[in-house]
Amino acid sequence: MIQPIETASSVLHYNTLEKQIWREISMLTDFRLIKEKLKKEARSANLAMTDEFASQKAKDIQYCIKQAKEYFLSSKSATLVIKPTLIYYGLISLAAALVIVRDRDKSLNSMRGAHGLKDKYPDKLNSVANSTISRNEILEISAEIQDSGTFAEIIRMNLHEGFTLPIKHEGSTDTTKDFKQQVNYAGSYPTLKEINLLSIFQNIPEIWKETKLVLKKESFVYMGEAVLSGEIITCRISKELNTIDELERNFSFTARATVAESNNYYFFNIPRSQYTDITPLTKRDTTATQYLTADKNNPLITSDFILYYLSFFLLGSLARYKPALWRYILEDPMHGLSTIPEILCDSAYIKLPYLFLNEFNNNFYKI
Repeated sequence: MIQPIETASSVLHYNTLEKQIWREISMLTDFRLIKEKLKKEARSANLAMTDEFASQKAKDIQYCIKQAKEYFLSSKSATLVIKPTLIYYGLISLAAALVIVRDRDKSLNSMRGAHGLKDKYPDKLNSVANSTISRNEILEISAEIQDSGTFAEIIRMNLHEGFTLPIKHEGSTDTTKDFKQQVNYAGSYPTLKEINLLSIFQNIPEIWKETKLVLKKESFVYMGEAVLSGEIITCRISKELNTIDELERNFSFTARATVAESNNYYFFNIPRSQYTDITPLTKRDTTATQYLTADKNNPLITSDFILYYLSFFLLGSLARYKPALWRYILEDPMHGLSTIPEILCDSAYIKLPYLFLNEFNNNFYKI
């Protein structure tokens, strides 16, 4: 169970300009502000931190963010031939900044250079000739989690997804409350060391429709939201490409709910006290649309920061180390697989700095 925690309203939302997000990051990563915050955090925990080491960490965090921004800017002028690789390296820099913020003893000097992941391919994909490659074989490409490296540091962190809960008030103005849900990959999946592309793609909101239409697979994120009215929670889920049988199969709350429907939505009504025990992970896409994550039959319930990290590790590795296979994916008109990396790259410019800003706030400033 992922428990929602009420939080203060966020200043930024996904549909704000990319430039505004980077401006906010720049303000929060002012050298003096970071340095004093690091020292204050150490004092609060009764731990020692020298002024020199606090200065070094602050400089490292600033540099990582600057480097990430440069990678993203460079990738914008590139094609899909190399774009995912550049975005991945920008994401590594953002991840390194988070590790240095979160771990009192970490600096760039002590960060291990390894990615923390290893790409693995079905035997048939190790050599690409003119033979036809199936969609399923491509979706079995996987990332193997290593014991050390940047990703190994990230999965031990508590990461967060935020959502807005609309509240209906009979006879008065409706309101909303903002919540966050905390997700820890290592805590949820201590033994899951290998993750394939399919399970990653099935949980990313920005490509839910492509997962169904292009990949011909089930998506585990559903456009919808919970609405509170009195002591009743109503989960409203879009009917687009979804069936009632699929929703009842993939969500625990449906077993306790009464069901209604309109032309465009399914409505599941459940007492608030019962819903709290089985609240699904709720996410936003880059347009601020909310999605409910299936909590049954779903192999990978985790934060979008983890999902994007894994996606760009694999896509970037394909582009750099498996050029023949990557060319096949980009040029193959039969499967249309190139639409997915294209959407993910386009989404990354807003989504990744926003996710970083969200985690920077939650792990450091705790706004």
